[in-house]
Amino acid sequence: MRAAALVASAVLAVAVLPMTGVEARIADTTPPVIDSVRCECLRPYAYSTIALTATAHDDESGIASVAWVFSDGLTASGTTVQRRVVEAGTLTATVTVTDGSGNVSTGGTEVEVLANPYPPEPSYSEPTLDRVRLSPGTVSASGLTPGVPRRTRLDFRVRDDFGTTAIRVLVRNARGDRVARRDLHGLREGERSVRLRARIGGVRLPPGHYRVSVRATNDYGSAESRGLTLRVVR
Repeated sequence: MRAAALVASAVLAVAVLPMTGVEARIADTTPPVIDSVRCECLRPYAYSTIALTATAHDDESGIASVAWVFSDGLTASGTTVQRRVVEAGTLTATVTVTDGSGNVSTGGTEVEVLANPYPPEPSYSEPTLDRVRLSPGTVSASGLTPGVPRRTRLDFRVRDDFGTTAIRVLVRNARGDRVARRDLHGLREGERSVRLRARIGGVRLPPGHYRVSVRATNDYGSAESRGLTLRVVR
């Protein structure tokens, strides 16, 4: 009888153990709640800068990321983003909120962009890219290679008479296939630095040699590109 009572007590003790943090995250299947998606603006004119904000909450796992996709193809991340609008018409912003357990909710808003009666004068000059370099030119994908960092710094200087430039960083493998892309928008003239690692735009780069192309484009489509070589080791 005493042995049976001890076994029953042990079973009871196991049954009432609280859930650990890992078990709680696994059990969370509830998507986050998007409270609002709005443009912090009235009806903006083309060639102006707008700010958009998404508010969301998740009482179980917390908010892990907020990603934006716009109907003109631009993307952004963060609860509040700023971007330049160039064309008049309806701009649709779709926001995807992910919680700490991977559950996803999607929302969005529309912004009516008015035609600008005083558009800026066209700029036919190309933006200028110089002082483009990677420091260092070799990174480790795993961080296990002695003496090789996991990140590199892409430095460049951009100049443009119009004053606003978009930067696109393309990474191609030895066959010339595009394997990753990163876009930077609304940059002003001056020197800039971007941190890069063997995971760019959500894509992990396996060991090998890659061609990194930096392309600067102004609002009128004039562009200039520079190319660099990046080596990825284990």
